[in-house]
Amino acid sequence: MSSRPSFSILLPTYNRGEILPLAIQSVLDQTFDDFELVISNGGSTDTTDEVVRRFTDSRIKYFHSDKKLSMAENYDFVLSKATGEYLIFFSDDDAFIPEMLNKVRGVINDTSTQMIVFPFARYYHEEQRGLGIKKNTLAVTKFSRSIFSVSSREDILRMVAMFGLAKHPHLPQSPSPLIGNVVIHRQIFEELAEKVEKFFSTIPVDIYLITLILARIDRYFVIDEPLLVWSQWSKNSSIGIGSNLREHYENLLAGRSLEHVPLKFPLPMNCSANAILTAFRDMGLNPIDFQLDWSNYYLSMLNYLIYLDGEGVDVSRERAELNKALKDLDSEVRHSVLDSRATRRFRFMRTLKQSTIGRILKILKGRLSRPQNDDYVYSGTDLGFKDVGQSAKYLGQKLGRMS
Repeated sequence: MSSRPSFSILLPTYNRGEILPLAIQSVLDQTFDDFELVISNGGSTDTTDEVVRRFTDSRIKYFHSDKKLSMAENYDFVLSKATGEYLIFFSDDDAFIPEMLNKVRGVINDTSTQMIVFPFARYYHEEQRGLGIKKNTLAVTKFSRSIFSVSSREDILRMVAMFGLAKHPHLPQSPSPLIGNVVIHRQIFEELAEKVEKFFSTIPVDIYLITLILARIDRYFVIDEPLLVWSQWSKNSSIGIGSNLREHYENLLAGRSLEHVPLKFPLPMNCSANAILTAFRDMGLNPIDFQLDWSNYYLSMLNYLIYLDGEGVDVSRERAELNKALKDLDSEVRHSVLDSRATRRFRFMRTLKQSTIGRILKILKGRLSRPQNDDYVYSGTDLGFKDVGQSAKYLGQKLGRMS
């Protein structure tokens, strides 16, 4: 009989002592108790060490580094300390609903699947004027509560199209797997380790790791209901669209160049395309088998830069690099990129956004709208929850009453 716990919940953290207890408590509150919580403190200089040591639960395995670890080093370390059968990466500012592990265990028992994906709700710590919502709001996207399987190949095709590497869109029919909403059998990591030395050094980590995993398995299962509450606030480790977008990704790349895409600028969409192709190389996949289309890549990057320009991001360097690359392309391809209907539409929308009418419409949208794509919005002020942990408990109760 195996002595492994059913689950290892892996929590790398750095200087999040103020909110970390909410994440830890949401794990300890699980109704299924055969798990270990592995916490790696990557050299925090705040109260993180003191905060974690207040918890005396024997299921917590705590490691503290004397030096600051990079994100990749922290993830690598916490993974190396996991002993569970299934592994779940967890962010230090998020919270699970209490029934998360119990629901996941049930699907594993029924299907013996090696990977499970579930959607997440969003907790807004701060007011979001552009979305017309107040501080302390829980937003939940429509879900079906169904359980179904997804083809890994179809998911890779969707990712390839999403990041501009394919011509025909493959629309998602289910929640997209990310590093924080997947449950993965440890055997997958053991087998991937034979081909890949480091799982977390390619940026963005989510895109690279998920592509590796999808290349390794044939199918996975989805539990289509939110089992996680994700923190939406200015202190997220990821960054929104802003003037320092390029600098942020340059820091993440730490001087490394994008190897597998023609354009080298360090912006999210281009880094994601490169991460997918890096995973293809590492797993021995032929990009042609996934409908790779370089003409579409250039068109997608042009439209992406037009979009960022419309959002106030200085992309002059990137536009210069793209224009230089386009000059070296076949004239027919170059004209198909520059004169496409999609590009003309993007340019029109950019001009509209920057006009007086566009600014007025943006203000009106902020006053009238709810969170984009979210069908259920709950106010903590009205319902009595005040933080991400309490919002997760509330969501769990709400889902329980729907059963």
